[in-house]
Amino acid sequence: NNNNNNTTTTMLRVAAAALAYVLVAGLLATAQVTIPLYKNEGDGFDDDGFGVYVIASLGGQDVGLILDTGSATLAVPTPTTTCSGSASSPFPCPLPVCSSTSQCTSGVYNPDSSPTKDYYSSSSYAPSYCNTAVTIGGQQRCGFAVSYGVGKTSGIQGYLMWDDLSLGNYAGQVNFGVMTEVPPNWQRPPAAGIFGVSYDRSNCLPGTIGSTSGYTCPRQPLSLWLSSNGLADQFSMCMGTPNQNGKITFGGVDQSLYTGVFSYTPIILDTQQGTVEQSNYWYTVTMTDVGVGGSHLNVATDVFALDYGGTLRGGTIVDSGTPRLYLVGPAYEAYTQSQTSCTQDSDCDITLFLDGATLQVPGLATCSSGTCALSDYVASAKTRTIIGYAVMRNYYVHFDRENPAQVGFATPTSACTP
Repeated sequence: NNNNNNTTTTMLRVAAAALAYVLVAGLLATAQVTIPLYKNEGDGFDDDGFGVYVIASLGGQDVGLILDTGSATLAVPTPTTTCSGSASSPFPCPLPVCSSTSQCTSGVYNPDSSPTKDYYSSSSYAPSYCNTAVTIGGQQRCGFAVSYGVGKTSGIQGYLMWDDLSLGNYAGQVNFGVMTEVPPNWQRPPAAGIFGVSYDRSNCLPGTIGSTSGYTCPRQPLSLWLSSNGLADQFSMCMGTPNQNGKITFGGVDQSLYTGVFSYTPIILDTQQGTVEQSNYWYTVTMTDVGVGGSHLNVATDVFALDYGGTLRGGTIVDSGTPRLYLVGPAYEAYTQSQTSCTQDSDCDITLFLDGATLQVPGLATCSSGTCALSDYVASAKTRTIIGYAVMRNYYVHFDRENPAQVGFATPTSACTP
C-alpha cells in the first residue's frame, strides 16, 4: 500500500508540475504591457522632429523616445551632446525643453549616473566584431551613426552602450547609441531620443556619418527586450489624435483598445533574401491601387513594386515616424487628376488597397467647390509609398513580427485616447 501511495503521490506531483508549466507558459504567451504613447509638441507636419513618443527608463533615468517603426536604433543624447551644422566645428546643442512638467521629459541620459551601464567594448553582451572603433574623449568606443531619410548626409552619431531598459513593469538589458552629435533641431520637445522598432537589418551601423569602412550590427533593441521578458515578438498601437495621446502594447494586442476584427496584410521581403526577420529593413507591405471614396483609380500596379525606379527603394512601408501619407508619383497624380466630384468631405476619402486589407482613410482630402482636393497631409514621393501618421492615427495597428509576419488594422475604441 505504501508503494501504491508513493506512486500516486509521485504521479500527482508530476501532473501538478506539468499543469504549472502549462499555466506559466500560457501566461508568458499572453503577457503584454500597455503604456501611454504621447504626442510630441508642435504642428507635426513638417518632416523634422515630428512623432509620438514613449517615456522609458534607461539605466534608471527617464527618457523621452520618439517611437519609429521606420528605423531600428535606440539612441539618446547626454548633457554634453553637441549639434553639427554649417559651423566648422560642433557647437553646444540646445536640447528640447518641456513646456510642462507632468508626463514630460527631455530624454537626456547620463552614463555617469547609471549603476547598470556597460560600455560596448567591455560588455559580455557585445560581440567581438565591433567594426566601427572610434576614439571619443580619449577613450576607445564602438562608434555608430544613423542618417534618417533617403540621401540624407547628416544624422546622429556617437558610441554604443548597454544598459537596462524599462517599459512599464518589464526590464531588460539592451544595446543603444549615446549621441555625441546631432543635427540642429534634431527633435521637437519633449522627446530628444528615438526608439526604432523595425528589424535587425536596419540596425547595421557605420561608425560615423558617411563612413563606408565597416559596420557594426548589434541585435535590434526591441527584439532583445521582448525576448528577455518572454513576450511575443509583436506590438500594437493607437497613435491618438492631434489633441489626445494614444497607447502602445508590447507583446500582443489589448482587446480593450479595438473593436471588430483586424484586416491583415502580409509583410513582404524587401531585400529579396532570407526570411522577413533576416532580410527586412522596414515593415514593407503590398499595395495594389489607390482610390477615392472606395472606388479604384486603376493605377498601374508596377508603380507600387519594390524595384520601381530601378532600385529596391520602391514598395510601400508602414512608418510611424513619417507624418504624412506619401503616395508614389503616378498614384498621387491619379488622384489629383481624377477631378472627382463631391458634395461633402467624406466623398473624397482616400482608399488604400493593400493585399488583404482595404483602408478608407478620412481627413486627408476635402471637398472644395464640388471637386475633391488633397490636403497637406498627403504628398508625392519619387519611388516609395509611405503609410505614415496621417493614416495610422485612424487605426489600432498591430505589428505581428512572428510567423506569419503581418500588419493588421482595426477600429480603435475610445479607450485608445484616455
